[in-house]
Amino acid sequence: MLKTEDASHVKVTGLIDKAAEQAICHQSQDPIDWNLPIQPPDWLSDQQYVRMVSNLIYGEKATVKACEKLQAYFGPGSYTDFLTSQIQDEQHHAHIYERYLQMLDREIDPSPEWCDLIGDCLDHHTSPVALMLAFHVLLEGEAVFLQKLIGKHMSCPLFRQMNDKIRTDEARHAAFGRVMLPELIKQEPKGLMTWARDLWFASANILVAEYLDPAIRASGMLDHWLETRWAGQEELLSGLGVS
Repeated sequence: MLKTEDASHVKVTGLIDKAAEQAICHQSQDPIDWNLPIQPPDWLSDQQYVRMVSNLIYGEKATVKACEKLQAYFGPGSYTDFLTSQIQDEQHHAHIYERYLQMLDREIDPSPEWCDLIGDCLDHHTSPVALMLAFHVLLEGEAVFLQKLIGKHMSCPLFRQMNDKIRTDEARHAAFGRVMLPELIKQEPKGLMTWARDLWFASANILVAEYLDPAIRASGMLDHWLETRWAGQEELLSGLGVS
């Protein structure tokens, strides 16, 4: 069990306070205007679009499981209290995406590759530091980036609003990961950078490459973009103690 460190405890307590004030699941009125029009983008097929939403739902539910595993490791205290608030957030996000999926009136399973990747991360052999690295730093951090990117190119007013609201919660979860990862690395072996790189590239290819024109992928533009993005991720992880 990780001992509560004074500095991280203060930061996490601040995040708990923010969750009580900002979390969309705690707002007295639904922040989503469900009367906004649904306009799927014309650059995605219906199947791709619905699968994208299914992938989001699967990711939210998997993160709940990761948080539960971390709670068992941390035990009672502020870290577990934050994770309780995050679980509430993730469950609410899944509900929002599920309601949107019902409005699309079509259901498609999430990408098998995405399910396999998430399943590997949740494997019972995965250490607490790897769980935190995967779900709070890499996947949550990338979710915030992709939600911003998608928002710029998404034609659907309802989906854009959903993502804008959810992104605030996800940024708070990612902040928790940046606080906790250095503390966990003090307690557990290092040597996770290669694993982090493999996970990041695998998730990026599953969640982004699937929706790109094959000509863009063949041109090498995607590979260059991902390498550039990874350089920033690697710098962040190094600063958090990942080696």
